This record gives sequence, structure tokens and C-alpha cells, in this order.
Amino acid sequence: MESWIEKITHSAKHEQASQISFMKLLLEGYRNKEYAKAGYNNLFTFLSQKLQFSDGAAGRRNRAIRVFDKFPLLFQSYCLGKIPLDHISLVASVIDEDNFLKIHQILVSKSSTKEIKEWLVLNTGQAAGPVKPQIRPIVVNSPNNINADQRPCEDQHENKDELRPLETMNTDQANSDLFNTSTVQKSSSGAEGINLDSYKENLESDIVNQVSTQLAFRLSITLTEEQKAKLDRALEVSSHSNSTLSIEKVIEMALDSLLEKKDPVKKQARAEKRKERKNQPKDRKTPKKTGEKMAQKRGNIPQHIERAVLSRDSYQCTYTSKDGTRCGAKSFLEIDHRIPVSCGGTSDISNLRSVCRCHNQLLADEIFGREFMDGKRYRNDAGP
Repeated sequence: MESWIEKITHSAKHEQASQISFMKLLLEGYRNKEYAKAGYNNLFTFLSQKLQFSDGAAGRRNRAIRVFDKFPLLFQSYCLGKIPLDHISLVASVIDEDNFLKIHQILVSKSSTKEIKEWLVLNTGQAAGPVKPQIRPIVVNSPNNINADQRPCEDQHENKDELRPLETMNTDQANSDLFNTSTVQKSSSGAEGINLDSYKENLESDIVNQVSTQLAFRLSITLTEEQKAKLDRALEVSSHSNSTLSIEKVIEMALDSLLEKKDPVKKQARAEKRKERKNQPKDRKTPKKTGEKMAQKRGNIPQHIERAVLSRDSYQCTYTSKDGTRCGAKSFLEIDHRIPVSCGGTSDISNLRSVCRCHNQLLADEIFGREFMDGKRYRNDAGP
């Protein structure tokens, strides 16, 4: 009869074999975009929503799969039991073509997480793993429920939003303090706690730079539910110009917009420019075609039609899988021609639909072929 030690040892080996088998299937599905066909705009969303993994577990597997896809040698070592899955996740943000052999050697030779983190900080100058800032709901007492003795004074420092330098903090401190339960703080990547799928897809590529390289400030604020909803929406609508869905970038864009409208200095500068243009002699130019006619000729989509399509589709990706699952993405939305322009399609609203970037690419693969589209994307990424 087997002892408890023998049983648990056998069970552990079975669990490891099952995990390896699962990761093999996941890698196959990632390469074939099976998660997209199932109605999810990225692998993280598929893992967390369809397979019910926690955000942390889904994030580790998502980062590992992206590394395995790019560096098969690491996947082979993982399957042989030489590298734990968690260690792959640690290096996902720093590994590249130039250093992957060295990192592979380190992962195989170093057994503890602490050793790997120390090596990464010393040799890459960057903290291991992704930034995991979060915004979580907190209970805030209503002023009506606080008596006069409990109500804080206006001049108390702790009752004010904080803005203090970070130049004296080290990287570990910055990592541990990012986005505590009730605060929005300085980070380099945004907010994973905000439920934006495309942000989570891109989160593993963002890391915390050493704070000593640049003077930075931590801003701690408490948001109401309405303000949080506005922040979420701002991240969604800014996704094309803010590819990492960074909260810092959204704040910067909002401040730039406010200053552009309200700053007297900028108002004066605009007035002077208008005066200069007014005094310049006007050149006679040949009348150009209207923007709408030119757009139709190029196969592009006029802005008013684009807005109508987005409104009709409720500002959400319309891709629906065979089992009826509609993609929930509201960021990185693009307007897609049901019948491509190259196949005779027009920019009439009935031929247009809102889809996220992931499903736009999937639909193109289905029409023109994966190999053909991958070739076009590679050429576009390579540039002229």
C-alpha cells in the first residue's frame, strides 16, 4: 500500500505533466489565434473570462506563452522541467533576441526567484516581472456620517492629495507602492486593475525603469465611482494614441487639453498666430475635392460615417464566435469593410462594422489567408 509521501509525490508529477500539456495546447491556440475565433480579443481575456483563471495566473501564462512563441528553446527547457513557469514570467519584459541565450542560461542555472530578480536588476538595470498597478474599490465614509470630532481639518497634510518626489526611492520600493488599494500612483505602464482587455494584452511589455534615471513624482488620489468610470472611458477612447493604455499618458493628455483651452499664455499665442495668418497675402489655389469624395475614392471612411458605425455598434467590437460569444473589447476599435474594398466593397454604412484590432486581423486572415497577411504586416513593421 502506498504511503502518503508516495501518493503526494505521484500526484505532484501528474500535476506537472498536466500543466505542460496545458501549456502546449495554449501555445498552439495562441499561434492559431483560437482565442480570437472564440470571441476574445486577447489570450489574457480568454484565460481569465473563459477558463476562469485569476488575473495573476492568467497573466503569468499569457506572458510565458508570448516568450515561448518567440523563443522555442525556452519552451523546450520548460517542458523538460528545467525552468519553472513563474521564472519565465519574470523575464518576459526584458528578454530579447540579443540576450535570450544568456537569460536562458541564468534561468537554468539559478533555482530561486530571488537570485533571478537580483541578476536582472544588476545586469539589465530593470526590475523583474510586469508592473501590477491596481485600482480597487474602497469604502469611503460620507461626510454626513462623520461627526465634528472625526472630520479632518482642511490643513491636515494627510487629507490632501499628495505629490512628492520619488528620487530617493529605489526600484523595489516603487514597485511595492504602485497603486495601493485607495490610490492612483506613478508607474510606467498604466492600470491592470482597470478592466481593459487590450491593456492587459500589452502589460507584460512594460517595466519599471530605475527611478534614479529621472525625477518622478507620486500622485495619490481617491476616485469616486463616477470619476473611475470616466477614467476607464478615457483609457478606452485614447487607446490608439496611448497604445499601452497608460494612466500617466491619459492624465498628460487631459492636462494638455485643459491648458490649451484655459491657459492665457497659450490663448495669447494662438491669437498672435491668427493675426499673422490674417496679415499674410492669400494665394489663389485650385479648388480641391471635398474630403468625403476623396475618402470614397481612396476607399477610406468619412468621419461622420465612422462615428455612425461606432454608435450603431454601441462602441464595442461586433465579432461574434460560432457559439454566440461577442467580443467585449471597447478599446483599439477599427472600422472594417465586410466586403473588402479590393473585392468591390464600398464605404457605405451597411458594409461597415466595428471590430477590435485583433479581430480585424483575424477577419483579414480568413479572407486573404494568414500567410499573405503576415507577409504584409511584416513589411509594414519593417518600414521602407
